[in-house]
Amino acid sequence: MLYIDAFQNILRYSIDKKLDRRGFSSLELLGVILIAIIVITGVTMFLSKTVNSQREKAFINLAKAYGNETVSNYINGNITCAYNGQELGVTDLPNGDFSILLNNDKSQVDGELKTAYRNATRLVNEGGKSPWGNGKIRGFVTINLNGLAAKNFSVQLIDDSGHAIIDNPDKELSFLKLSEKSIVKNNYTLDYAFKNASQYRCKID
Repeated sequence: MLYIDAFQNILRYSIDKKLDRRGFSSLELLGVILIAIIVITGVTMFLSKTVNSQREKAFINLAKAYGNETVSNYINGNITCAYNGQELGVTDLPNGDFSILLNNDKSQVDGELKTAYRNATRLVNEGGKSPWGNGKIRGFVTINLNGLAAKNFSVQLIDDSGHAIIDNPDKELSFLKLSEKSIVKNNYTLDYAFKNASQYRCKID
């Protein structure tokens, strides 16, 4: 790496110049220390940026996995949705938005969260984990039906570190266009995860 090579070259030059003298002056030692600090800082920033980029890619890939598996289950007729007191299969759903809640937190298994955990684990092994500390993830996949040919799928996810993916529900398979730029960090909480979900809930059979 450039930082390390530059540091080694400067250090080697300084040592060569001092071979015929008793040692380094205080000013020269200070210079070497400052260069070392700059090199270490640069390497640390580079590694931190690289690690965070990999985490962002993993988060996006998780969102895409939820989206892809939902599409697959929709095509295969493995989704049931509650609508006006009825449970309807995908072929019987009217136009509108239908949400599949997702939650990978095993400790919350009552009511709607139980279904959300079941959905998450059926779509992604173990329900998926946050790349930031293997933490909790909540969110939903929305199926937007607008006529026989219009079936839009979007994904929204939030982890317990406040990272969020807020997808556009108005474009067909919009989740496939997600990128690292789709991730926002705005002090979101897990409680916010279901806020924008449709009132019509679905489950993976």
